[in-house]
Amino acid sequence: MAAQFDLLIPPVIVGLLIILIFRVNAFMMDSSVDTRLTNDVQMHADLIADIIQEELRGAGNSNILTTAPGTVQPDSLEFVRILVDPVNGLTPLNVKIKRDERNLIIYRDVDIIDDASDNTIYGSQIASLEFRMATDNHNNIIPNVIRFRVVTESNPDHHVRFRDDDKMVRAVAEREVFLRHRAMTMN
Repeated sequence: MAAQFDLLIPPVIVGLLIILIFRVNAFMMDSSVDTRLTNDVQMHADLIADIIQEELRGAGNSNILTTAPGTVQPDSLEFVRILVDPVNGLTPLNVKIKRDERNLIIYRDVDIIDDASDNTIYGSQIASLEFRMATDNHNNIIPNVIRFRVVTESNPDHHVRFRDDDKMVRAVAEREVFLRHRAMTMN
């Protein structure tokens, strides 16, 4: 039996083209999902950095960060924020920022007498949160400057990928915050 190649070759070529088109389509879907996931994780890191920076904006006694032991720890930060109240004038507000599992929690003591507090939880996929005082070239602490680093990572359960489901995407946001306004005098 003689094989008729002119009848056999066109279906093989069409089949190879179909396989090629589906593979390219799957690759494009994977890369768009990876891009979306990377952007999402980076957005969470930047958002948490913005939230922490806004909380630190009102730090009233920034000297406590350099003098009181235990206020700057690798995973938490405590400081006093000054609120301007039209009735009572300046009101101190104790603030503690820390990471709890994969969430950022901000504790604000609203009323010291009643021991009431306002807690805000931000679900943000945090893998690590580090606070440290800024240092100069000689490793001396720079007063009123704090650095923090937020690392977020994706959850493999939320991936929409066909393969490599165990790999995680990580993003980093770092900030250095000056805790005293330039117009204030240094003591």
